[in-house]
Amino acid sequence: MRIIVDPVIIYTLSIGAVRKPHLPGVGSVYLFLEFTINKGTDMRCAICFIAMTMVLGCGGELQQLALETMQNANVAITSADAAGAQESASTSFYAAQEMLVTAEDAMNAGDAERAYRKALRAYLHARIATETAIALGEEAILKEAQAQLTLSEENVAEVRQRLEVAREEFDALRSD
Repeated sequence: MRIIVDPVIIYTLSIGAVRKPHLPGVGSVYLFLEFTINKGTDMRCAICFIAMTMVLGCGGELQQLALETMQNANVAITSADAAGAQESASTSFYAAQEMLVTAEDAMNAGDAERAYRKALRAYLHARIATETAIALGEEAILKEAQAQLTLSEENVAEVRQRLEVAREEFDALRSD
């Protein structure tokens, strides 16, 4: 086996493939960009080519990703509101709303990357608010059930005590 090294090639740039598991379907995989710079190539031209390729190839996808994430954040905020997060998890709930507004402002300003980041944070805060509200609701139900159980146990103890007194009275009447 022989390995041939080309003395003309000095740099190879591989951008990579990124899997976005939170996105459904075909748009969830972004492919590698491989670019080889030969000896004698003007570096400014190579960098400009790479930058233009990334802007033209990824700009629309990033905007779409930001819009989808903003929609997901909006749905998550609605779910948090339905779960009662305004009262029980107000800090996370209002943080999610503020981040979504910031994401919308960033998108309107043309900053899709910032819009995506803020929308993702809004989504996460809304999910935290939803789960906190659900957990607090379940905890309240648990406390109520425990209070009912304690009351029932007290009632059972009282009935048993009355039964024991009634048996003693019955035994006393029977022996007379």
